[in-house]
Amino acid sequence: MHGWMALALGLLVALHAAAALWHHWGRGDDTLRRMLPGLPPPGGTRPAVRG
Repeated sequence: MHGWMALALGLLVALHAAAALWHHWGRGDDTLRRMLPGLPPPGGTRPAVRG
């Protein structure tokens, strides 16, 4: 059971990474850039932090 679950989780992670790369290179949108921490958003400005 552990082996099958590890395989399923690995496939899910690989599929998620492939989808992020598809959005970045295939579609050319800013989905991957918005998900990565520390990078500015596509417009170059960060939204105001509410606190």
